[in-house]
Amino acid sequence: MIPKPLFFIILLLFTGIFAFQQKSFAQYKVIAGIVKDNHSDEPVAFSSVQFKNTTIGKLTDSAGRFSFSFSKWPSDTLEITNVAYQAIIYVFIKTKDSIFITIKM
Repeated sequence: MIPKPLFFIILLLFTGIFAFQQKSFAQYKVIAGIVKDNHSDEPVAFSSVQFKNTTIGKLTDSAGRFSFSFSKWPSDTLEITNVAYQAIIYVFIKTKDSIFITIKM
């Protein structure tokens, strides 16, 4: 007979493994890209990339790159802004699972 504490530890391990397997089969939506200057083709660092009409967004890194991953798309429109540039609106097709874009500002 297995002692109760050991039984509960084994049960928790199997439950955790099962939950991890379920998550690994879920389909994730990924959108990634780079923001570049239209004239020089240089990356535009620290631009704001936000899903329109949501609070979901982030800044590009020092190389102008960004990446989001979701279980479902929050919106089909990205709004890219930077103080030195005119704002860009990018509309994408929500039926795709993976999108890579280059935004020229």
